Amino acid sequence: MVEESVRQIDEGERGRLVSVACEAWIRRLVDPSRNNTLLFFRHLKVGTLELTEPRLTDHLLSGRRAHLSSSAVH
Repeated sequence: MVEESVRQIDEGERGRLVSVACEAWIRRLVDPSRNNTLLFFRHLKVGTLELTEPRLTDHLLSGRRAHLSSSAVH
């Protein structure tokens, strides 16, 4: 009976430790700081690419090559 209560305490402590570790991992999973460019996106004169031609985006999304300089689709 004593072993059973010790086992329950161990399992409860283990569960608590797993929960704490999961919460810490989740907090580190997403960077909420301004370094996260997905959360804090800003257009740049050099480096932002707008894909407005549907044929071009279709090719890129399907994994095919597309030349951006002439908007020619290969």
